[in-house]
Amino acid sequence: MEKITNQSMSQIVSHLLELGYIIRTVSATDKRKVQISLTPEGERVLLKVRNERDEWLTKAIEATCSAEEKELLKQAIIPLTKIIDFE
Repeated sequence: MEKITNQSMSQIVSHLLELGYIIRTVSATDKRKVQISLTPEGERVLLKVRNERDEWLTKAIEATCSAEEKELLKQAIIPLTKIIDFE
């Protein structure tokens, strides 16, 4: 779906591993498979990035939107959520 090659994803995963953001665990049932999990540091960084994004979006909306536009954005959340959840 994301159109990322195996080679590119391998490089991304290796870099995240080097940074200490993830750990790899070999599957107990299939040694060819590897499970990837966030480390506590990886989770901290992920939450920090999400919070920074949310803060930026809140500031942008406050600085650029009228009360009517803010209300339109609130109304748009329901159909946008349906689109995001579509499989």
